[in-house]
Amino acid sequence: MNNALSKFMTVMIALFLLSYTGYQAFRYIYTSYRTENAYRFEVARSYNTHGILLRDETVIDQQTNGVVRYTLEEGHKFIPDTPIATVYSSQEAAQAAEERDALQRELQTLQGIKQSTNPDELAELSLLNNDVSVTLRQLTADGSLGTVTDMEGSRLDLLEAAGRRQLITGEEGDLDGRIRTLTQQMPAVEEGTPIYCNRIGYFSRFVDHCEEEFSPQLLETLDGDTVQQMLEQEYPYDTQAFGKCVNSYQWYYVTVIPLEDAEMFQEGADLTITFVGSTEDPVSGWVEQVKEEKEKNQAVLVIGSTDVNGDTVSRRTASVKLGFSDYEGVRFSRQALRIQDGKKGVFVKGNSAVKFKQVDIVYTGKDFYLSKLDYSSDIYLNIFDVIIVEGNDLYDGKPLEQGRY
Repeated sequence: MNNALSKFMTVMIALFLLSYTGYQAFRYIYTSYRTENAYRFEVARSYNTHGILLRDETVIDQQTNGVVRYTLEEGHKFIPDTPIATVYSSQEAAQAAEERDALQRELQTLQGIKQSTNPDELAELSLLNNDVSVTLRQLTADGSLGTVTDMEGSRLDLLEAAGRRQLITGEEGDLDGRIRTLTQQMPAVEEGTPIYCNRIGYFSRFVDHCEEEFSPQLLETLDGDTVQQMLEQEYPYDTQAFGKCVNSYQWYYVTVIPLEDAEMFQEGADLTITFVGSTEDPVSGWVEQVKEEKEKNQAVLVIGSTDVNGDTVSRRTASVKLGFSDYEGVRFSRQALRIQDGKKGVFVKGNSAVKFKQVDIVYTGKDFYLSKLDYSSDIYLNIFDVIIVEGNDLYDGKPLEQGRY
């Protein structure tokens, strides 16, 4: 019995040693390592949300008898001696005044061209041709998208470029005749009564009567639930109100975001604000405050800005896209990250040996990292390096074995 057991144990030990030796030989001869190429990569970040705007603003209490024609655009700054609007006795008189102003703008453009008698002072012909082409292409694109907002302004730009081109090239053109025609067509219209405001600020025609309630002072007490309630309300404009004065160029945008998204926003970080559905250019801003409400799994996000346009002075609530600075760097898989002597890095294929290269992580993705891009460094990971993503027994300086990488 003891003899049989001894033989059995001897066979088992022999089989184990044979299997282990075979495994090590297979692992040494046939095991390969998975690699990938490092490459330059950009991460564009944005965040869509819906929020409310807080401003320091005052309703302009102005009673008018007649037809009001505004002379200031939304968001334009004014001072006490700036006429905000003109009141006419009838709609016909207001329309005639508008037509007269259009003729005057064209006449002033033509007279300005006529006074530019020195071709050297006008512009290079190539630049004028380019101006005409760009304006035409922009008008065509805007027209196809339905976003033309200043057709008259674009027409005058084309008129000016074409007139200056005539002066440079000596082409036939009847500027004098057109000037005479406009002068003769200039109608005599009712002057109207100008309206002024004894304040300094930015003008908006849109009044919702929440001007005093929704001031920046609210930021001291606002919580997430209150912001949500504010966003659930409607804020119709009073079509009978004359307008308002936004007293400061600084304003705030407040919204509520899930707590898990709060880490995207660092106080003081710069960003851009694009109003959804607007033809205005994006404005710049910064992260003013992130107030986390962990028990409710939400956070109040406050964005500040000092850029002013028609959207920032007129809207009470708005859907916006918040754009962050893009991240750029060398991309590599998270599986490839190693720690050597307390330094983060990856193993790459050198000319004849494995090499450890450090990484300076600037962004963490779902399954990848971005390392800071430095074309001049040989210590840090760079584009075109061949990274060893998976493999055993790797170390800096390990000889490369043919067929295993």
